[in-house]
Amino acid sequence: MEEKDLKDAAGKIESYAVELTRELIRIPTCNPPGKDYDKCAAFLAGELSKLNVETELVSVPAEELQELAPQGEGLPRPSVLGRLRGMEGGHVLHLTGHYDVVPAGDGWSTDPFDPIIKNGRIHGRGAVDMKSGIASILAAIKLLRDQSVKLKGDITISLVPDEETGGQAGAGYIVGKGLVRADYAILTEPASPDVVKLAHKGALWLEVTTIGKAAHGAFPFLGVNAFDKMVNVYKGLKELNEKLKKRITAFPADLEYEEGKRASMNIGGIVRGGAKVNVVPDRCTITIDRRLNPEEDLEEAFEEINAVLQRLKRDDPELKLEVKTLLKAASAAVSREEHICRSVADTIQKVLRRKPKYWMTPGFMDMRYFIYDAGIPTVSYGPAGLPHVANESVAISDITDCTKVISAVAMDLLGGNA
Repeated sequence: MEEKDLKDAAGKIESYAVELTRELIRIPTCNPPGKDYDKCAAFLAGELSKLNVETELVSVPAEELQELAPQGEGLPRPSVLGRLRGMEGGHVLHLTGHYDVVPAGDGWSTDPFDPIIKNGRIHGRGAVDMKSGIASILAAIKLLRDQSVKLKGDITISLVPDEETGGQAGAGYIVGKGLVRADYAILTEPASPDVVKLAHKGALWLEVTTIGKAAHGAFPFLGVNAFDKMVNVYKGLKELNEKLKKRITAFPADLEYEEGKRASMNIGGIVRGGAKVNVVPDRCTITIDRRLNPEEDLEEAFEEINAVLQRLKRDDPELKLEVKTLLKAASAAVSREEHICRSVADTIQKVLRRKPKYWMTPGFMDMRYFIYDAGIPTVSYGPAGLPHVANESVAISDITDCTKVISAVAMDLLGGNA
């Protein structure tokens, strides 16, 4: 397909991609807890079937839900799998995205689940993260089919839940079951039509509790104040955090957020403690959100924190601690020289006439499951925008541009011709 033909074809399916994005936003797949997952998965399976994509739904067994989706109130966790078969069974390109969104929250000027179009942008919860990315996948499939492009290899698809809470019941589950095998993969998380995201940070979430002894507030000397103990814990962790900030990754970051290249630790995202004003608190709990650069190791990160806590215990025999791991998400990265990276970058240059950029995202994504657990070289590529904010919105032109690039990459990697 010539470049002009590609642009003309993408323009013709723009309305399809826009309406699909809006229909997905109208299904409020908020996580937690994960309501309307069944409805969204059934809708996506139906849309893929209309494109003659072989489709199946795979759900986490009920007996595994508590372990893999403890936030989910026992609600089902279905993933949508698809395959568009090529002519010769050659290479396989996997396209993936998550359909869950964070809760809407406050501050919206419109109904977050009744999407509107204003100034060339679609507004609604999930517009950026990442229902427009899913729409780009389906629109790219439609573009290829409408133009009768013959691919030598297959395109496989996974549309999954629960990325916003770690992905264990989504991408983690289907990859763990061996349901995804491919030579390359693109995750359509938000980035920008001229950005290839080739790495993401890891995360270690911990809950630390200091244990004291309750007493009447008029006789605090009879108790052990758990909050006092936590103050010292905080100071020790703060010192560690200052050291972490000196660790700078070699991977390029969003130029707007150069600080994102540093290792970091957010202390006290959640703080709980005490029962009453006039009672000495016998427990105080804080959370730790440790973000790891791709060069760092999860176990080593835990040991660094644990070493601080053990030193504090040696210095204060009265200090009693409980430490609970809430989440472990490894960082992930691929080289610029990987074929999938070069293909996406070259296509951006050729189709969009823009110089491609390479970024690492400071958040963590489902990329890690595909790169490390499935062994598939994977990049993230999708429309631009700010996720998780009130009045979330995405540019329609971004959806169209990403559709062009994804379809052209499929032809490049799988040997397509019209």
